[in-house]
Amino acid sequence: MPLLDRLGLGTSGPSLAEDIGLNLERLVNLRKGTLPLDPRMGLELLPQLQLGADEQQLEALMHAIQEQIRRYEPRLKATSLRMQQIKDALLLQAELQANQGHVEFLLVYGKDQYLQVHLPGTATYQKVLAHV
Repeated sequence: MPLLDRLGLGTSGPSLAEDIGLNLERLVNLRKGTLPLDPRMGLELLPQLQLGADEQQLEALMHAIQEQIRRYEPRLKATSLRMQQIKDALLLQAELQANQGHVEFLLVYGKDQYLQVHLPGTATYQKVLAHV
């Protein structure tokens, strides 16, 4: 969130949930080692996940996402991730405790190897849930 918005001097910016969602999307799509200032930031190259993917791979991915959230998103206190495969995508439901309340996100990992973050109340969130 821009500094002027944080200080209440700018135009209204994204809500807390939107801001956290944008940050999460950037964080989980950054590849480890590509940021010179902090080479630990980001995930390893994500495997090509398919239906019936190895449970250990899925658990490792969930753990890596939780670790990135813990380390780089200080506005979130605790995370709970549930994983479910839908059609040709992997759905991660994240329930997070933010400093100012409960936040929920859907992270959808598709064939394009990009993790999209969806917020409750949006059309894309409802569309994703319709496939579950």
